[in-house]
Amino acid sequence: MNTGPIESENSSRQRELYGASVAEIVAHITRYLGNNQSQVARTIGLSVPMLSHLVAARRAKIGNPSALARLQQLHLLAQQVADGAVTPGEVDARVAVIAETNFDIQDTTTQTMRSATRDSQVSVREMQDVFRATADAAEWLAIVTQLRESHPAAAELIYAYSVARTSEAVKHWERTMRGTEH
Repeated sequence: MNTGPIESENSSRQRELYGASVAEIVAHITRYLGNNQSQVARTIGLSVPMLSHLVAARRAKIGNPSALARLQQLHLLAQQVADGAVTPGEVDARVAVIAETNFDIQDTTTQTMRSATRDSQVSVREMQDVFRATADAAEWLAIVTQLRESHPAAAELIYAYSVARTSEAVKHWERTMRGTEH
């Protein structure tokens, strides 16, 4: 891999944007999910050459918000496999869900123009997408039922982002993050 000044700068920028370089993220995904780089590109909705440019740090930023969201979901799934929270037998089904998920995310210019309520709704939808890509509603309801008596706040949190309507989850978000009631 070429490590000239542009690539070095792009790699640093990726770490600022994503917490790690795209090369590190993709390596983690391929290691734990068993997918090659070409499969990762198809799953997230980028061309193979574009992902290759990102991995080699010839490009710094993933311009497609949905592709970025899918990459983040794959990275999260890889971490869950690494931690033993997800078995290798579950990987293919979860990767398929991630690949088919249509993330409704706006670009950063549009995001800065949104009101605080709209920002909350976007954050909540992203949280709901994570929960819903991880397990179905029946699984989350079973978890909520188990936690309700011993850990009511955790049960409320899981319910809000896994099963509840977005409007209910936004209310929870506002109460929790901003201390406001709607």
